[in-house]
Amino acid sequence: MSLIPLSEKGNLNQIKDPAVTADKKYPESLAMEPESSCMEILLGKNRTVEITKTIRIGSIFRLVDIICLAYLLTVIILIFLFQGNVADGWALILNHLLQASGIVLIVQLHKGFPKNRLFFTVRSLYPVAVFALAWNYLTDLVPMIYGNYWATDWVIDIDQQIFGVHPTVWIKSLYKPWLDELMNICYSGYYLFMPSITLWLFIKKRYQDLTYALSIAALAYLSNFIFYYLFPVLGPHMVPTLKELSDLHYTGYWICRVTRIIQSNGGIIGGACPSSHVTAAIIWSLLAIRILGKTGYVMLLMTVGIIFSTVYLGYHHAFDAILAIVWALISYQLGGKMLSFIPQNPIVSKRGS
Repeated sequence: MSLIPLSEKGNLNQIKDPAVTADKKYPESLAMEPESSCMEILLGKNRTVEITKTIRIGSIFRLVDIICLAYLLTVIILIFLFQGNVADGWALILNHLLQASGIVLIVQLHKGFPKNRLFFTVRSLYPVAVFALAWNYLTDLVPMIYGNYWATDWVIDIDQQIFGVHPTVWIKSLYKPWLDELMNICYSGYYLFMPSITLWLFIKKRYQDLTYALSIAALAYLSNFIFYYLFPVLGPHMVPTLKELSDLHYTGYWICRVTRIIQSNGGIIGGACPSSHVTAAIIWSLLAIRILGKTGYVMLLMTVGIIFSTVYLGYHHAFDAILAIVWALISYQLGGKMLSFIPQNPIVSKRGS
């Protein structure tokens, strides 16, 4: 359960960002009302004032900005330290520096021109681009520390010890076209979670909820990617020893083709544990329950199918999914706690209908 309760009477108040004007027509100025703020509810008025005075960075950067910048700077340092295992290391360092500089520029432009719709839109949605770019570079960067995928055998052994069999091999005995198709619907349906929620919140002008959601999603996604650098693991479909145990492949009808196209063009090598599919699906489901109400429970039900499908289709080891469930719950709670200590960050305003 989140640390910050929803108000039954409407919007919770936020500490005002200096970039926000008092113009009621401008979307970000809708958060101020004369009641107690979330920070005051959580910490008491005096403690809130003290924290507001001490955390000066909060007057410029939101939590989502800080997380994205921290990730990019971490990757830059890692590339610099392990250039021997990275092709075009300096080019990648420059690329990530440009991304970090772009975030700072976006923040400054929005602060300087708070009524500009373009700057507001970019400031609201740019984290999605950061997630996509970070994913795009994983295949090149995952082996940079060790030069191999050493944790693969370790995860396979853990699966064997927990279940007594290789789950991704045993589960192939369940393969049937209709079940294969259902699992592919769940697996590929995951890709609709983030765009559907972010676009819906933006179109409905629920900007506070959007910032809240992207802040927690940034923590979940980008920390998940750090795991890949520290514990590089090949998916079961890429492990020769597992492929030798069974040559069965899932079939299905139409959606299975979509999954294969996505995997052949957007799949990564070495980023299996924990499963970002599972981590992100749980995060977006919990956010949907908190922000959108009953709609979130439909997503949560589909998330159960997503968890099972990652192993069923052979893209993840069972331990990948188990660790992802744990990390998703930690990220959700930690993200909520971090948001309460960044004064200008908007907290959820109200539950959707």
